[in-house]
Amino acid sequence: MFPERFNLADYYLFARVGEGLGDKPALLFGPRSYTYRAVARRSLAFARLLHRGDVRRGERVLLALTDLPPFAWALFGTLARGGVIAMANPHGTAEQLQRLVRYTRATAVVAIEPVAAALADAFRNGWLGDELRHVWIVPDAASEADPEGPLGDTAPRGVIPGPGGASLRCASLAEALQAELPSVDDA
Repeated sequence: MFPERFNLADYYLFARVGEGLGDKPALLFGPRSYTYRAVARRSLAFARLLHRGDVRRGERVLLALTDLPPFAWALFGTLARGGVIAMANPHGTAEQLQRLVRYTRATAVVAIEPVAAALADAFRNGWLGDELRHVWIVPDAASEADPEGPLGDTAPRGVIPGPGGASLRCASLAEALQAELPSVDDA
């Protein structure tokens, strides 16, 4: 019998922690290893970030990331929040990314720096529609670099004004998650 309430984040991630695998490696990235517990903490922190950003259950979160660990916490955090995942090729053209944001009506995007910069420019020009409210940015790190490290100079930050008084909030995903992790530990 299928349960009345089913969440893929619970099934694939949080159940592993519940089974006692919390300290086992779940994700390897170059020299870095992330345990199931570490991935779960970051995923819960991202779910809280979505909640604080008023991203509601059933709304779309677009992931435009290369093969980086933050993909896991954005994916599982969105699922834990009850959001719908949409994915974009982070190496697509600006026009393709704009069309995908409009088509999915995403309210939030998690993207590498070049995608975030292109989306911020498109937002300023009114090319993205009015649903998008948040862009969380991840450095496009090589396997030896820190995928939670600082952003480069081209990454948009702060509130980006758009047409008609609309605004888009752009922030480092790593910095935003660090602010949420204590609340996850207290829960």
